[in-house]
Amino acid sequence: MARDWFPLHHRILFRLLLPIVVVGLLVSTVLVGVLSAPMKDFLTRQFDANLRLSATLGLRICEESFGYLLDLRLEKDSEMNRTMQNEALVEVRNISDDFPHIHLMVVNGGQMLAASNVAEAPQPWNGPELAGIDDTRLGFQLADKAVRAHVQYFPFWDWHIISFVFDEAYQQPLAMAYRVTYLSAVGVFFAVVATLLGVFFLFIKRPLNRLVAATEGVAEGRPNKLEAIPRSEFGQLMQAFNDMIDSLAQEKAAVRDLIQQLRSIYNSLPIIVWSLDEKGIFTLSEGKELKSLGLAPGQVVGQSVFTLYKDNPVIVDAIKQGLNGNACEFESIVQGHHFHTVITPVLDEEGRVKWVNGLALNVTERRRAEEELHQLRNYLSNIIDSMPSVLIGVDRDGIVTQWNSEAQRATGIAAKAATGQPLAAAFPRLAARMARIHEAIATRQVCSDPRQAWETEGETRYENVTIYPLVADGAAGAVIRVDDVTEQVRLEEMMIQGEKMLSVGGLAAGMAHEINNPLAGILQNATVLRNRLSGDLRANHEAAEAAGTSMASIQRYLDLRKLPEMLENIQASGAMAAAIVKNMLGFARKSEGVASTHDLRVLLDQAVELLNTDYDMKRHYDFKQIQIIREYDAAADPVTCEASKLQQVFMNVLRNGAEAMAAATTARVAPAFTLRVRDDGDHMRVEIEDNGPGMDEKTRRRIFEPFYTTKPTGEGTGLGLSVSYFIVADDHGGEMWVLPARSGGSCFVIRLPKEGSA
Repeated sequence: MARDWFPLHHRILFRLLLPIVVVGLLVSTVLVGVLSAPMKDFLTRQFDANLRLSATLGLRICEESFGYLLDLRLEKDSEMNRTMQNEALVEVRNISDDFPHIHLMVVNGGQMLAASNVAEAPQPWNGPELAGIDDTRLGFQLADKAVRAHVQYFPFWDWHIISFVFDEAYQQPLAMAYRVTYLSAVGVFFAVVATLLGVFFLFIKRPLNRLVAATEGVAEGRPNKLEAIPRSEFGQLMQAFNDMIDSLAQEKAAVRDLIQQLRSIYNSLPIIVWSLDEKGIFTLSEGKELKSLGLAPGQVVGQSVFTLYKDNPVIVDAIKQGLNGNACEFESIVQGHHFHTVITPVLDEEGRVKWVNGLALNVTERRRAEEELHQLRNYLSNIIDSMPSVLIGVDRDGIVTQWNSEAQRATGIAAKAATGQPLAAAFPRLAARMARIHEAIATRQVCSDPRQAWETEGETRYENVTIYPLVADGAAGAVIRVDDVTEQVRLEEMMIQGEKMLSVGGLAAGMAHEINNPLAGILQNATVLRNRLSGDLRANHEAAEAAGTSMASIQRYLDLRKLPEMLENIQASGAMAAAIVKNMLGFARKSEGVASTHDLRVLLDQAVELLNTDYDMKRHYDFKQIQIIREYDAAADPVTCEASKLQQVFMNVLRNGAEAMAAATTARVAPAFTLRVRDDGDHMRVEIEDNGPGMDEKTRRRIFEPFYTTKPTGEGTGLGLSVSYFIVADDHGGEMWVLPARSGGSCFVIRLPKEGSA
């Protein structure tokens, strides 16, 4: 009854199919067991190889872009670097088009710069830490999905090129293979399964093994082409592999060309490029400057740096720093050449030094030029500082740029402190010159302001201010020169005053001669008149008798009218006038420089007589109203001197004292001079003391300085007492000084050798 509901043809079919199905299942099970491991291994290696290949291609793109920059020597140009980086990012993203399921991204530090078909970039990198990772397979989570990846590192841009595949895409071919195997095993009979197995081993597994072996050879640096199977998918794959090998060969040749270009660049620049391994052994030595050390490119490769430069501690210490993982820069001298060297260590994933790169630049000429420039600056600075003028450099805003030693002496401000300061702050009295400075800069013409007066410690001084414009390389400024011309101005004033005095002397001499003639007539006629009026002469008596009188009557009349006294006064006044004229002629007469013996008392009295005619309406004094007290030593010896010069000295002292007494504003006793002439061993001592207001200690210290005066501007030259001091000290070998007098005035002391100057 059970067979009724299960027909025979069904049972036959079942019996026929059951063994086939069982065998098929068994075969499929066997096939799955046999084929799963190789298939998985193959697909895994294939995926891994493709991941590595795509990442390597991305690395090659970066190397080609950077090599292009090196060819153009633009590796330090930030703009060109950004341009080439952007182009490289585009090419890297496009690599994924040639590798199904494989994506590429570029990570720089903590930023994802580019990614293909995954997410918009740039954006923060949330993956694992990539520092020190290079040519390595990784597994991590991306967008909450597991991925398998291969990382290549490009150090020049600090880029990590990551090729990756999502785990689900990675597992999809494996699952597909399992399904195909099971369906094939269930869907075909044992013969088909066996055929499929034969075909698999003959046409699939063998080519795959060849392809995998060739791929591994590429990864190991042994690229070999495959003999392509015609008219088959594996043949196309092998042809694509062969094309890839050709491309890699071309890239390798390009890299060799690039290395050659770099070597030619190194050997054309004044540098030395070298590398050391972790033990300090040279692995690279290139550069034009090797020739300056007597070395050829590559000559020191294989030698120890510590042996070659054991006598140069600077180099040895710097190399030790580099081998310890520390970048550094230093300068050293090798065989008379100055080198500036930069050392950069390269570390592995664990932070250990793999090798050390160095670049040495020959800076000998630069150092020589710097030394020459330093010497030139010092030379120019010494020239500027040696000038007796104040020299100040300013820019267009009046900021001090140059300050010589004379400017420092004049202001008490050091050059370092003055530089960078506004001119008004560093040299206040030049603050008013800013308009002239701007004028000189604008017109490019020298501006001069001569004889500018300024006050210091109660003294008027003069200076010439000259402004020279400076225009060089677009930087405008000016040099201010200040010259103290006080002595020159005073010398000119002295010359003018001398000319005036010469003119006055000439006029005085001429007037004296003109006065002397009528004066002689007056004195002569007065003498004749006296003889004819009172003389006992025969002619006088005869004339009186002829007139009807007598000489006695005439004499009585003269006595009653006091005419004899008048005649005596006429003769006395005439004699006094003659003496004044004689003194004026003697004083005005040019000295012949011949010394003779003179009585100082007489010279002093002659000076007083000359000054008796001195009356100054401006100062309202009359010298004749000044009391003269003489305290002369009766036994005073004469001295050998030039009388006119000493008279000039006495008159200068007396006149200054008279003016001081007349200018006194407080009520005092009557003005008086006390004149003393005393014996002082082998010298004679003259003292001229007044009872005027006197002078303070500061004035006494400077009273004999040329051009020093306490009088208002225009009323004195400040030369009288300085000339007097010169006459006493230089012309006569004497001494002259001033003391405060007991009366409150001043006492001038003149001490002269009796035998004259030696």
